[in-house]
Amino acid sequence: MINILSYFAKTIIISGALLFYYWLMLRNRSFHGFNRFFLLAIPVLSLWIPALHFTMPGFLIQTEGRGSTRFLLGLVNGGFLDPVRIYGSPVVGEFSFWEIILTAVSILISSILLIRLYRSIRYLQDLKLNQPFLKHQGATLYFVDEKGVPFTFFKSIFWEKNRDLDNPASKQILRHELYHVQEWHSLDLIFLELISSLIWFNPFLRVVLRELKSTHEYSADDFAVKGADKFIYAQLLVQQAFETANPLVQSFFKTQIKRRIAMITKTKDQQPRLYARFLIIPFTALLIGLFSFQMSNSYPAHLSKAGTAGQLIRLSGSGANRLSNTLTTVAGPLADSASPYHKVEIEAEYPGGDAAWGQYLFKNIQYPPTALQKGIQGEVVVEFIVNTNGALSDIHAISGPKSLQAESIRVITQSGKWTPALDHGKKVASYKKQPIIYSLKTN
Repeated sequence: MINILSYFAKTIIISGALLFYYWLMLRNRSFHGFNRFFLLAIPVLSLWIPALHFTMPGFLIQTEGRGSTRFLLGLVNGGFLDPVRIYGSPVVGEFSFWEIILTAVSILISSILLIRLYRSIRYLQDLKLNQPFLKHQGATLYFVDEKGVPFTFFKSIFWEKNRDLDNPASKQILRHELYHVQEWHSLDLIFLELISSLIWFNPFLRVVLRELKSTHEYSADDFAVKGADKFIYAQLLVQQAFETANPLVQSFFKTQIKRRIAMITKTKDQQPRLYARFLIIPFTALLIGLFSFQMSNSYPAHLSKAGTAGQLIRLSGSGANRLSNTLTTVAGPLADSASPYHKVEIEAEYPGGDAAWGQYLFKNIQYPPTALQKGIQGEVVVEFIVNTNGALSDIHAISGPKSLQAESIRVITQSGKWTPALDHGKKVASYKKQPIIYSLKTN
C-alpha cells in the first residue's frame, strides 16, 4: 500500500509540474496542434515516469562513511566484496482497516464517475433517435431541440432545428464543427475522462481536460475563419454564449468565449517561439532524473540463481575490485601502518574463498519481514574490519534503508573468523565492504 501511495503521489507531482510548464510556456499560444499533443501526454507521462526504474551508476555516487571517508568517482575505503541480491515477495492480502476503507472509497468514487461517463455517452446516443438527419462531408447532422447546440460528438453534429444551413454564419459554424469531426477531438475527451475518473484524486487532470477543450476550440476557430472575416465570426460567439451540461461534447458556444475571441483576433507571430516547445525535452528528462533514478552500487550479473523470498543472486564483483584496487593505488594508502589497511597485497577472505562466502550468505540472509510488509527495497553496504586474528570488528552499515541494515549487519557479524589480509608478508587488519541489494519481485 505504501508503494502504491508513493507512486500516485509522484504522478500528481509530475502532472502538476507538466501543467505548470504548459501554463507558463504554452498556454494561449498559436501552436494548437502541439498543445493538444502535450496536454494528452501529461497523464501518460505522469503515470509512466514513476514506473521507470533506473540505477545511478556507482561512479556517480557520493556518500560519507566512517572517518569522513568519501565515496567519490569510485574512490572507496576498503575492498569491495561481490555484491549479492536478495529477492523478496511483497506481502499481499494483509491490509489494515484504513487501507481497506481507503481502497473501497477510491473504487466507489471511480465507479460513480465511470457511471456518469457512461450515462453521458448513452444520452448522446439516445438523442439521435427519431431525429431528422443529413449526411454531410463524412459527418451526420442531427436536427434537435437541445440546449447548447450546435455541438459535436465523434461523427455526429447536433444542429438546431430552426437554424438555416445556407447563411454565411451557419456555414462558418458548420465548418467549425466539421473540424472537430475530422480531428477526432471527441476521442481526446473520452480518453481524459476515463483517466480522470480512474485517478479522480489527481486534481490537475481536470484542469488538463478543461485546457484541452479550449485548445480544440482554438484550432477549430482557426480553421473556420480562414478566408472569412474574423471579427464577424467573433460576434457569433457572443450572440449565444450559453453552455450545454454534457461534458463530452464540443459545443460551438461553450468554451471560454473571451479567450476564444482573443485567440481569433490576435496577430499571429511570424516566428513562433520554438524554445517554448523544445524546452519540454530537457524538462521531461529532469523529471525522469528526479523520479525514476535511485542510487546503487550494484554491478553487472555474472552468476545468478533465482529463488523465493530470502534467497539471493550472486553478482560478479571482480570488475568492482579491479576498479577499487586501481583507484586506491593511485590515491595511495588512506591510513598509517597502525590502522586497518585500505589497500593490501592479498585481500582478507572468508574460509573457503568467494564460493563459500556466497553459499554462507545464500543460506543465512533473510529479507526482513517488516520491509516486505512496507514494500521497502534498496541497497545496503556494510563495512567491517578483518583483524589480524581473523575476527571481525567495527561492523556497521554505511548506506541503505534503515529497515534493511540490521539484517545485513547480523549475517556478517555471525560469519565467524576470516583469513586475514597479507601485506609485505605480514598479517594486517584491513577494511572490507559487502553490498547487499534487496529487491521485491514484480511478478
